[in-house]
Amino acid sequence: MGLTQGAGWLVWFLANGSLWLFGSLWGLRQVRSGDCWLMRLRGESKELPRPWAVPAPAPAVAPVTAPVSTPAPVAATAPVFSVPTDPQAAFESGQSLVSQGKRKEAIECFMFVFRNGTPDLRQRAIVELEKLGEVEKG
Repeated sequence: MGLTQGAGWLVWFLANGSLWLFGSLWGLRQVRSGDCWLMRLRGESKELPRPWAVPAPAPAVAPVTAPVSTPAPVAATAPVFSVPTDPQAAFESGQSLVSQGKRKEAIECFMFVFRNGTPDLRQRAIVELEKLGEVEKG
């Protein structure tokens, strides 16, 4: 600005404004995707993408159509297990299912109690889930 006696102020503002806009948009894109050029430069790329990253959209692929076949009718099906809607009943049902050896159904009952039960029932459900090996310790 001093060499041109203020005649180049428009060019200076346009150049700096363009650089600022480009850098801001590039940085925001990296933040959204969980990427960081500085982390890659410093060799910390194993921590990328960051956990908050928005996944990139998958490329559009034409669906593959397979021939439709009708399944053969089944004469008798096994009854479908349903968890009781009352947390106390679900907890008792889970305990009886454990004693019967029905691990999967018992876990469903205890998870229902954990999500919907009272604090006391939740603690009891956690103890039962720990016995079944379903609670991770970190």
